[in-house]
Amino acid sequence: MEIVFVYVLFLSILEYFESSWQKDSTLGGMIQKAYAHYSKNIFIFFMMHPGLYFLVFLVVLTQNYSFWILFPVAIKATDIIFKISIIQKLEKNELGSEYKMILSQPIPSYMFYIPIILYPTLLYFALAN
Repeated sequence: MEIVFVYVLFLSILEYFESSWQKDSTLGGMIQKAYAHYSKNIFIFFMMHPGLYFLVFLVVLTQNYSFWILFPVAIKATDIIFKISIIQKLEKNELGSEYKMILSQPIPSYMFYIPIILYPTLLYFALAN
């Protein structure tokens, strides 16, 4: 059982890392930070999301395919795909006015801490059965 707590703690640390480099006052600022890594090398961009790879590793290791562990994997993968899609539209200058309005909306600072609490909690539910 204590290995579950180690996994949960490690995922919390990884999520804190991800939140810390993405934190900005607007969605556009967050995308600009992601673009800075993406423009250097796409592999650096992917390496900046270690929580996803850790969760996939745990799915394979534990062979646990429950909702509790696959939900964060799906959300994190969707997040990465969404960021890449927006970045590619920014590069091609294809963003419409609606996107630009959305990107300029402020993000409350507590939003960056939700994954630090939510994903480890879901991991605990998945592994503590």
